[in-house]
Amino acid sequence: MYILDTSALKGIGKSRLEVAKQNHDLAISPLTFYELLCHLDETHGGKTFERQRGYVMKCTIPRILHDPFAYHAIAVGAEHVTNESRFEEPNTISQLLMNLGNASDLNAFYSSTVKFSNGDVGRCRDIADNVRRVLKAEEDRYTAQLILISTEVQGEFSDCATVGLSPQQLASLIAASLKKMIADYRTKDGIIDDYLATKVTSSMYMHLGYQVARVVEYLQNAREGGTTFNPDPNDCEDSYITMYLELFNRDALVTGDTGTLNALKATKDAFLSVFDGSLQIESRVLSNEDFVAEIGIDQIQKTT
Repeated sequence: MYILDTSALKGIGKSRLEVAKQNHDLAISPLTFYELLCHLDETHGGKTFERQRGYVMKCTIPRILHDPFAYHAIAVGAEHVTNESRFEEPNTISQLLMNLGNASDLNAFYSSTVKFSNGDVGRCRDIADNVRRVLKAEEDRYTAQLILISTEVQGEFSDCATVGLSPQQLASLIAASLKKMIADYRTKDGIIDDYLATKVTSSMYMHLGYQVARVVEYLQNAREGGTTFNPDPNDCEDSYITMYLELFNRDALVTGDTGTLNALKATKDAFLSVFDGSLQIESRVLSNEDFVAEIGIDQIQKTT
């Protein structure tokens, strides 16, 4: 499976993606769709409804995955402690995309409705407004989480803003977070599974590593610029998308974001520093260009 983040879906031409889909499993997170949906009504600076709709409708090419937290819950056997609404996304998004494709203009789309699995009906305008609120709340929560992580990282390695973290140091921080998460699943959620530690590690290693690596980057930026710690809330979506990247599944995350590429490379190096080649990571991270070249669509003419 090739998981395209928002930068990849927007940056790789529609014609290339359509050809790639014929022989490869392309997928996106619901977050990618919702991130694009939030910009649907932006028509300033020469943007038009048709252009903005074109970006959103590219989401019809890959398949829609579950919400990242639902995906993680399935991976570790925690479905029973996960809000059922997190498993609604593929069905809801397919209806939204159908409505958007049939809409003559923005108002027509906003006036259309979708039906949820419990029988409730929602207007697309209300869903779009709710998505904006939810994403803003998630970004605020994510930023607060990074502030907590920054305190923990500096408490453990006080010079990290100056010299960064070694792979071994990053690995130790990830391991501590994993240990707590596994213990919580066993005690608070009562999950009895001999392979729980392996499942949680596979599911969350890249995600946790991404967060710590970005924290260190922001600490270094603050020191160099003489400013305070100031994480970018837009990293929230990127962080959650890394939850699809399980260590021992041969899937690939495709991204055009340099920060994501660097953070996940550091996370991979941390893992390899612990196991010294005795245990290999199956998942991969590809730039847009590497993805296009790998699946042989680099000769196809670029289109939006």
